[in-house]
Amino acid sequence: MTALFAALVFVSATQAQTLSTPFRKTAVSYFETGAQQQWDEWETPTPDAQDSDSEVNRDFGTWRSDLEFNNPDNYPSNPANIWTAASQDSWIDEASGNFWCYGYALASIYVQGDAESDSESRFRFDVQLDNTGRVVLQGMIGVSNFFGSDQAHDTSGEAKVVVRVIDRSNNTNVYRKVVSMNAVSSARYIDEFEFDDLEVELSAGTYRVVINAFAYDEAIYDQVNFSLANAFVELEGWVEED
Repeated sequence: MTALFAALVFVSATQAQTLSTPFRKTAVSYFETGAQQQWDEWETPTPDAQDSDSEVNRDFGTWRSDLEFNNPDNYPSNPANIWTAASQDSWIDEASGNFWCYGYALASIYVQGDAESDSESRFRFDVQLDNTGRVVLQGMIGVSNFFGSDQAHDTSGEAKVVVRVIDRSNNTNVYRKVVSMNAVSSARYIDEFEFDDLEVELSAGTYRVVINAFAYDEAIYDQVNFSLANAFVELEGWVEED
């Protein structure tokens, strides 16, 4: 009887919620044009350097992605530094409903001329609940104008982290938390939000859990003395059904 009871509990637990549609992505892009290439009346100048890259994962389990552009190849002759990076180290467990997501999106510019730095880290999955349940979150999200020992010396670009639980039946937010910054000064800046076992209560239905980080900066015929915008995520959580 004890063994049978344990087996039934195990089956019930593994079928308590159904996870589907995992999607994780990192993406980075940049371009820069030195001040020696003046804008004319009819067209923008051809960039001196530009590139983009992205990686996507649609499977359960662990995934690691690190993308970065830093110091274009022509830096000695055209001193511009467009630093763009996106990183994600994450896990989604289909059986237990546990997940974690660590990563960041960073955009930095050091240029006299025109430039753009753009990065993102996306994380999401869907969950089907046959009964009431909840998504539990613990950890931290935030934005800053520094990264490690690198500190902005000019006005930052934009950085934003968005955490959402979406009701898929009507595409509305059951829960939404955003931490963002835009054009903060060169003084050291950080804004964080901590999830202390936050419980998002849910009715029976289908939901989407979303954790996204974005960073963006641009210069339009300007002199930027090292801007930096960083959006970071350090979150763990799980889905449970009553």
